[in-house]
Amino acid sequence: MILFLLGYDVILYQDGTYPYAVYEREFYEYFNGELPLIDSLNCWDKYRDKNLLILMTQKDVGKVKELIGMFPIEFKRDTVFFPDTLFIAWDYIFVGRFNNPFNKDKEIIIEVGNTVEALGGAREPKSNGFTLSRKRDGIMYEDDFSAIGEWQWRGNGLEITRINWISHPERHLLKKAWKHIKVYYDSNLFTSREALKFLKLMNSMYMVYDSIYSIPMPETVYVYIYLSKDDKIKYTLYSIPFNTIWCKVESREGFFRAVRHRIVSFAHEMARISFQPISKEYPPSIGADDWSQYAPMVGVVPYIDSIYGDTAWFYPVPYQKDGLPLFLNLIKGVKWTYESILYEIDRKYGKGIIGKAISRSIPSPYFRLVDIKVFMDTLGSLVRDEGIRERIKRGIPTPFHHSLYRWKRWKPMGITPSLDDMFFKSRFCVEAVEKGSVADSLGIKPGDVLMEVEGYSVEREKEWAYRSLLLKKEGEGVRMVFKRKNRKRIINYVPGVIK
Repeated sequence: MILFLLGYDVILYQDGTYPYAVYEREFYEYFNGELPLIDSLNCWDKYRDKNLLILMTQKDVGKVKELIGMFPIEFKRDTVFFPDTLFIAWDYIFVGRFNNPFNKDKEIIIEVGNTVEALGGAREPKSNGFTLSRKRDGIMYEDDFSAIGEWQWRGNGLEITRINWISHPERHLLKKAWKHIKVYYDSNLFTSREALKFLKLMNSMYMVYDSIYSIPMPETVYVYIYLSKDDKIKYTLYSIPFNTIWCKVESREGFFRAVRHRIVSFAHEMARISFQPISKEYPPSIGADDWSQYAPMVGVVPYIDSIYGDTAWFYPVPYQKDGLPLFLNLIKGVKWTYESILYEIDRKYGKGIIGKAISRSIPSPYFRLVDIKVFMDTLGSLVRDEGIRERIKRGIPTPFHHSLYRWKRWKPMGITPSLDDMFFKSRFCVEAVEKGSVADSLGIKPGDVLMEVEGYSVEREKEWAYRSLLLKKEGEGVRMVFKRKNRKRIINYVPGVIK
């Protein structure tokens, strides 16, 4: 998604881009404060000396002709014309950033999508830069772009000074829709009948959030799923909270026959689209895993089991164990995280009260992100149990497993933890140790398990153990205890210093 964290003065949009415009405004306002939203590109010249964000499809570029006329690029239907080449795609997204020609102290960002459906998810370019991408290729990594460039003002127009083209497979994806889900899929991955089965499964997940929790979901959730040509990608799945999920897989067999991950992981991404609580507790991450662990495992997987049983997936897999049994394992030894409190409220009051708190706390049906403390306080106001209210008052967000996995100190230490072990086995296990690193010199080996952090047991006091790691500031040491079989090793670690 674009994170417009600069001091923008106005967002201008046109017609069908309203939901996306609201989404971007609310995201901006979470960090920066109020931002006007103007429903007309025709009046853009009234704000020509401001910091502007302009959202449009290619059919609307004529409404800002004076500005687009300064571009060395033209947009016509499914084609973007560059000075020496052209780019054709039915799902392109162009994002350009440049100094405002009418006030050089201000900036303008323009996002142009081939269609309204293509808009959403493009990453912000650097100052005086632009990006071009196809939505089908994803938005997570820089390599997902089709082009990254720089431009500068030369006289009365922008001139491209550098452009890097990134090639991607053509990806002739087929399209199929069922109720609230539209999937673009690889014909080498799904047959038409299998695609329909997948659509119905995804729509059932959608209905849990839409009907059981009564969350105002996007009208359509888009899913791109195909075989990856990248040897490094075995399986990757991610989403943007606005309306889109991407899945890239190594092979048809690997996708269909996986023992776990698939149903619960898609339910996890659908949860992020339905509602994504934000937390500033564990920078640089701005999220927490409370909702996206509780809702899929406690809400979706049991519901899918009640409808489809063992026929939910393409082959019989014991996906049910990735529901409530996995969740109970994740909150074992945990009392004060919000996810454990959500589960207790669910058991005592049902899922409807949680959905009501979500609906009351989100700022817009098009923007379902909210500070998790605001959401939990709203939920607390709806329950009558003083014990639960006190737990909410003293509670903490659940750290992202990815936050712990990407903790900046593991790299200088030379440790790569196992994300699957954290998520599916509720333990911190060393997956790899860099040769010649600090961890290697201390004898840490793959398979070693983290038992304690700052005196907190990872098994019995997991939330405080993980939290104590993530809240460490630069230069602060941390005491950890690792175990291999029956032998323990105590490490007092400061980056670059071992005691």
